[in-house]
Amino acid sequence: MIVVCVITTDDHEGLIDFLKPSCEFHNLKLKVLTVKDKYTGHRLKDLLLYEFLKDIDKNELILFTDAFDAYFIASEAEIIEKYNRFNIPIVFSGEIACWPEPTLSRFYPRITEDTHFRYLNSGGFIGRSGDIVDLIEKYYFENRIELSQHLWSNQYVWNQIYLNEQDVIKIDVDCEIFYTLCSKIPVSKAYLHSEELKKVVLSQEKDRLLNEMIIEDGRFTNSITGTRPCHLHFNSPAVKELMKTNLLDDLKVWVDK
Repeated sequence: MIVVCVITTDDHEGLIDFLKPSCEFHNLKLKVLTVKDKYTGHRLKDLLLYEFLKDIDKNELILFTDAFDAYFIASEAEIIEKYNRFNIPIVFSGEIACWPEPTLSRFYPRITEDTHFRYLNSGGFIGRSGDIVDLIEKYYFENRIELSQHLWSNQYVWNQIYLNEQDVIKIDVDCEIFYTLCSKIPVSKAYLHSEELKKVVLSQEKDRLLNEMIIEDGRFTNSITGTRPCHLHFNSPAVKELMKTNLLDDLKVWVDK
């Protein structure tokens, strides 16, 4: 299995302090793809991934992850075992919001009302190289879906691909492999400029995470799903801030205590 990420700079603290050392600790092979030109949006991640994957063995298992706000807390063997249990070519992480286009939620399959992480998140997914290449070619290059909205977002593209390819893609709604930590708290421009608002939101998010995560021996059980995820993705401004605090130090097993 190869873990792949895309970066714009190699000195970001998220890469240096979290993703790289977590891969090293868990003996995960990390391939870093670097954007050489201007970063024009997140769809560039898929195109760089495609350029890498089209030249390697189509049966190679690939786990794509965001680079600056994610890390691993489990071994390759555990990840592969859980992936195989899905019995489907590609598994995407799930989150609680249908983003960036909420109207797509009405096209999602009906599942139980208490399913928390039902919407696709593109910051973590796993599948065979050939299957990922096939989907990128089919939907990026053959114009089979509408791509003119949310031009900066590859998650918008993958949401549409999922809705068309549910026999190929499954969402990890129970957080068996992936746990996406974003909440439904809306983050306005005021959050970015108000220290008081930041304190309130960070306090709320800290309480939420401590309620969702039962941490023991360098792992945690998700209190919502009852599972033990392998990959954490801190995909909102507030939880990105919390990632850098000592809140979850017990999960950072690569750090000398």
